[in-house]
Amino acid sequence: MSKKLNKNVPKLRFPEFKGDWEYLKIEDIASVTSGGTPNRSEPSFWNGNIPWVTTSEIGQAEIHGSVEKITEKGLQNSSAKIFKKDTILLAMYGQGKTRGQVSILKIEAATNQACAAIALKSGFNLQFVYYFLFKEYENLRGLANDGSQKNLTAGLIKQYKVPVTHINEQEKIASFLGAVDRRLTQLRRKQELLQTYKRGVIQKLFSQQIRFTQPDGSPFPDWEEKTLEEVCDITSSKRVYLHDYVKEGIPFYRGKEITEIKKNIKPVDILYITEDRYQEFKNKYGVPIIGDILITAVGTLGNVLKIRNNEKFYFKDGNLIWLRKANKNINVDFLEILLENSQNQLLKTSIGSTQKALTIVGLKKISLFFPYLEEQEKIANFLTAIDRKIEAISSQIDQTEQLKKGLLQKMFV
Repeated sequence: MSKKLNKNVPKLRFPEFKGDWEYLKIEDIASVTSGGTPNRSEPSFWNGNIPWVTTSEIGQAEIHGSVEKITEKGLQNSSAKIFKKDTILLAMYGQGKTRGQVSILKIEAATNQACAAIALKSGFNLQFVYYFLFKEYENLRGLANDGSQKNLTAGLIKQYKVPVTHINEQEKIASFLGAVDRRLTQLRRKQELLQTYKRGVIQKLFSQQIRFTQPDGSPFPDWEEKTLEEVCDITSSKRVYLHDYVKEGIPFYRGKEITEIKKNIKPVDILYITEDRYQEFKNKYGVPIIGDILITAVGTLGNVLKIRNNEKFYFKDGNLIWLRKANKNINVDFLEILLENSQNQLLKTSIGSTQKALTIVGLKKISLFFPYLEEQEKIANFLTAIDRKIEAISSQIDQTEQLKKGLLQKMFV
């Protein structure tokens, strides 16, 4: 590929193609229509054999089926219509981030009125136009933010301009981006299979259907039931007041931030306390260190996070419960995994009717089964190895998604 700087050619282009691209309105390269919704109060219009797609189903690259189906009678007595396979569907409105999403219809199907059906004329590559509209998601959404207009309309979509080049170049671009998408699909499938395998292994390990053996091949001792307070200290932080917050300093985490960190999401909107206040807490009461475990106690209950680095932070009392000083017969990696897979027992201890919360008193009384220390280590090491493989694939997915994003920006004008 070669890099171009001309205004009407892409920044990244296959070297065999020359000449400027041109912009055409969508109405010049396709017909644009929408569907309709049969009367919901008429049972004979519904549960037929005609797929009926709504905007909630737009977003994945291809649509191969629908949640709801209508009858021929429903089709004839409404503005719904059948669209051919390989029609591009664009969501004109819908909940959340739906507006502006695009998919390719891979079956004949009807749609509701919120879907714009874009049927391309000959001479235009389906995947090429799809990838361009996919890239234009934010710009398409922006069309519906002008003035009082909150939704996209068929009229707005018809006037939207698409960059067009020779069909051969369209096909090559579409093929190249398609290869990237196929790689993403393969990686996501591999990730899904590993996650399924891990769930199955965990279920068998903690139900003791499968067991590790000692180096000489003999079985480990039976698992022993212990309360959580028997294996570690269970406490929380000291109270931090509103006047203790500062604009920058030591991060002060609530349950929200711990949930984000658990999902490998970098926290935003963080609160802070001063270094002096942090050192005061550290010297008087201690702060979380490597190997300690935090459990979210309000909001999303029961998220379990083992501290893995020396980053300085403090946390909000009541929001999080702090497990520390695990005894010498406990592997903390195993304890984290055990707690993650004991959610029913954790949640059974929650208090409150409308807003549930976990308590230190409740967690202290939870009974769990613990294997011998060496078996804990074997279980933790085995599952951690699977996690590393999943994380490696996640990293590949992230890199490939960034590659795709960059290509979309550079391969179109």
